[in-house]
Amino acid sequence: MRAFVLLSLNLSLLTGCASMLPSSRSEDVVRWHSYEELVQAFNAIQPQQTDEAGLRQMGLHPDVTANITHIGYAEFRSRYAPDGVQDEAGLDAGLRTCLQARQQCHGYKVDVMRESRQRVGNFLLDFLAFKKVTDVKGWRFMGWIAVVNGKVVFREYGGTPSVSRQEESHNPLGPLQGIGESMRYR
Repeated sequence: MRAFVLLSLNLSLLTGCASMLPSSRSEDVVRWHSYEELVQAFNAIQPQQTDEAGLRQMGLHPDVTANITHIGYAEFRSRYAPDGVQDEAGLDAGLRTCLQARQQCHGYKVDVMRESRQRVGNFLLDFLAFKKVTDVKGWRFMGWIAVVNGKVVFREYGGTPSVSRQEESHNPLGPLQGIGESMRYR
C-alpha cells in the first residue's frame, strides 16, 4: 500500500510539473494592444490632410510614442525607389512627392510587436536540459509615413497579424552539453 501511495504521489507531481515550465512575454510598450488597432490608426491617416500635430494626437510620432523611428529621404529612396528603378511613374503619387521633395521629405517608421513564449512539453526533459519546446504566439506591425512640409503625403503598413511557431532545442547530453565549451574558455 505504501508503494502505491508513493507512486501515486510521484505521478501527480510529474503531471503538475508542466505548469512549472518558464514562460515569458516580449512587447513594445505602446498604446495599441493588437495588430487591428494599429491598422485602424494607420487607416485614420489621410494623406494631404493629416499633419504632424495629427500624428502626435494619434500617437504615431516619435515625440509621444516609443519605438517609432524618425527616418529621412534616403531611407524612403532606398526602400521604394532603389538605384535600379528608373521610372517613378508607377509609384504612389504621395511617394513621388516625397522623392521629388528630397531633403524636405522625412517620415516615421512604426515597428511594434507583441510576443509571448510558453514552454511546453515534458518537465523533466526541460528541467534537465535534454529537450526544450517553446510555443511562440503574437503579432508584428510595420508601417511607414512620409511627410513633406508638415503634411503626410504617403502611408503604408504591413506585418504579421498572427505569429504562431514552435521552437525546439535538443541537447543529447542534457546538463552536460555545455561543459566542453565552458572548459575551453577558462
